[in-house]
Amino acid sequence: MHLAEARGLRPSAGIVKGMLRMRLVTFALALAAVPSLVACGDSNLAPARAGARPSPALAVAHDDATLLVHVDVGALRRSPFGPAASGQLLAEMAKLAELPFVGFCGQIATIDAFDDLVISWKGASVRVGATFAKGLSEDTKDACARALASSADRRDELMVSPPGLALTPTAAGAYADMRFEGGRIAKARGKLDELTIDATLDTESTGTTAQLKLGTKTAIRARELATRLDRLLGAPVANAKRVGPIDEAHVVQGEDVVLAVRFTGDARAQETSARALAEGLAKGSTGEKARAELPEVRARIAALADAVEQSAKGNGVFPGSSPWVPGVTPRGTRVPVVSDSANDPSWAKIGVSWRSERTAFRYRFVTADDGKSATIEAHGDLDGDEKESTFRLVLTKKSDGTIARSPVEETDPNE
Repeated sequence: MHLAEARGLRPSAGIVKGMLRMRLVTFALALAAVPSLVACGDSNLAPARAGARPSPALAVAHDDATLLVHVDVGALRRSPFGPAASGQLLAEMAKLAELPFVGFCGQIATIDAFDDLVISWKGASVRVGATFAKGLSEDTKDACARALASSADRRDELMVSPPGLALTPTAAGAYADMRFEGGRIAKARGKLDELTIDATLDTESTGTTAQLKLGTKTAIRARELATRLDRLLGAPVANAKRVGPIDEAHVVQGEDVVLAVRFTGDARAQETSARALAEGLAKGSTGEKARAELPEVRARIAALADAVEQSAKGNGVFPGSSPWVPGVTPRGTRVPVVSDSANDPSWAKIGVSWRSERTAFRYRFVTADDGKSATIEAHGDLDGDEKESTFRLVLTKKSDGTIARSPVEETDPNE
């Protein structure tokens, strides 16, 4: 994992609430469904160990973290889900933190380089800590540290992001409940937007269990969230049950929704059913995201077309082309508009400001060389697979001076 670019990133509180809830649920379910890409791991689980295991990476935690995620990566590698599952889980957490994910650290797969991982959020601050895996040579550690040097510091056996972060050695003790015993592999606890989250992933000889408790503000909101879970989980769970043993239940308990997913059987059975569930969840969560985001991109395309058309009517010609805003297409998330292109004079000339905006798409308008037409365009990547959706609207000046507007052309809108 790329251990940050953490400075200046904002938490996800600005995301549309409905979409954020699905993102939280999908992330928490990733604690169960991470094996979507895994080849079958060793069927023999690592034996449970008595007493809390050392968790040096907790030293990066904020004094009063808003959200804290802790993963025993070494234990996850030894579970039936194996190293590939570990990498998938870290990729999901990187998405949640709005951090890039890098598969290799020097000459070693990132997932094989570390044993203990902590991500801590507080306000606009994101901290990441990861301890090197036992048995790595100093040369391997040095190469990994060099690869991450632009975004993380090495502190002996610990990689820390952002660089220069002052550690709080007492944090490990303050968060004693975030340390692991027995077959526990991962835990997430805290608050994001209006929801509180308490999620765990446990592995034992009889199966692997993910449990998630989502706290809302009212019983009505809890029931609404449970309805969303029904919609999100129904088809994926049914498909997973057809290929392997899996149990799923979610219930409303006052203002909370409690969800449990359990995979049973040998490693192959767990991997097969988890793969089916993960694939279904990915498809379902992208659908939820599309339902949340597509109305906005369509409305923004129309609003930009209005602004360009009004400018053309007032000045007699279409305005000069704009650059893309933001400069690159967001991948699977909303991003704050902070690129220099947002300050280009072309936007001010049509009365558009990007100040304090967050978006899941990038936008531009392009005036043809002959000045007779202008194209308003947006690109998106809601599922983060680097295949982009395209939205396009064309304004054309007719011979009588009026301006005709085409319908919005949409290509792969759910991508």
